[in-house]
Amino acid sequence: MNTENMVSNPQAVNKSSKHILAAWSFLALNGLYPVWIFIFMPQIKLDLFSLVYVAIYLGLIGTLALYVSRGKRRLTQVLAILFGARSLNSTYLIISGTALAGVQYLIPFMFICFYLLGRACWDWP
Repeated sequence: MNTENMVSNPQAVNKSSKHILAAWSFLALNGLYPVWIFIFMPQIKLDLFSLVYVAIYLGLIGTLALYVSRGKRRLTQVLAILFGARSLNSTYLIISGTALAGVQYLIPFMFICFYLLGRACWDWP
């Protein structure tokens, strides 16, 4: 999107900023997951293989966040639906008492990320 079009169309700037904010929230939340896993699940050791898997995971998440920030609507919709389902499933697990130790700390961030992804693709306020 060129800057001349964005200046003449303020709605395009607003839509673009929604996608960028959604991408940053998606990247931040999914970047916290490996840290949370190593803190709350001590049976997972921090060795070379786990660091390689974390690097691959962060590369995949970074690529998805890049596409979300570029305004890929279908990808944003799929990610929003997945985060909504994950949020509801985690809420159910917390209520039933079978959730893992760190889930209750990440659930607010999951709902925020779901809202920001939904806001970018479905034009929520």
